[in-house]
Amino acid sequence: IKELQAQIDSPPVHEQHNEGYSWSYSGDEVSVIVPISEGLQKQDVKVKVTRQSLSVVVAGNDVISGTLFQEIDPDAMSYTLEKDRIVILLEMKKKMTWIETMTYPC
Repeated sequence: IKELQAQIDSPPVHEQHNEGYSWSYSGDEVSVIVPISEGLQKQDVKVKVTRQSLSVVVAGNDVISGTLFQEIDPDAMSYTLEKDRIVILLEMKKKMTWIETMTYPC
């Protein structure tokens, strides 16, 4: 019963892999993963967010540039530069529900 309750309590994770990046979301948090070459420095990476858009430039190349499906809180955005990837965390203003996921597939 505890395992079943844990599955009910934890929101499902949805993910998709695109050319040049992948993303996933669970509840109201979106994670975006951008693979990079080892040795890139923080000054080689530019991440810009607004309530409805995300832009990621790596070494002068646009990796992501577009409108988000749902509004996020730009002040809650964070990203980390790891050895071989950039991990971007975004917080949606409204938690996605299961029915919205089915109605509006990503």
